[in-house]
Amino acid sequence: MTELMDFYRNYIGLPVRKSTHLSKDRIPSPFKSTFKINKIKDVIEHPIRKVPAFTFLEDDSYVACEGCRIYPFFKFDSSKILELYPNSKIISIESFTKKGLPWTKLEIPEEISLEEQFLHCKFLGAEAINLKVFHNNQFVYPDYKIEELVTGSRLKS
Repeated sequence: MTELMDFYRNYIGLPVRKSTHLSKDRIPSPFKSTFKINKIKDVIEHPIRKVPAFTFLEDDSYVACEGCRIYPFFKFDSSKILELYPNSKIISIESFTKKGLPWTKLEIPEEISLEEQFLHCKFLGAEAINLKVFHNNQFVYPDYKIEELVTGSRLKS
């Protein structure tokens, strides 16, 4: 779990909101501070669930990291990949590159979702990513520019 907690520590100082999957009506509930958006103060072990949890600058609460989303929410859009490779499964992001630099292997815990891998690459300043995709009983490794895989105008600017 230390590796996973180290991963989430990369987000300290960033604003988050609670994920809609925690709510029956699909509207994220506010934090204890009554705000809908809090800033991450630290990462601790959730005292009950024993998973990484964020603490916040605005109040003394904690929420499991998996129950939060970085705000503004950067959305990974796989539709272009699935158009090119129909009936495929995107396994992971293998590497990323920054402008003018060589490709770097993405060192990230296995349990991190593809969406979080994408966010991590974006926060690291990646210009493009290399994906591992299972298609027609074999692995393929296409490259995509970050901006090609984003929905919503907030991330593109």
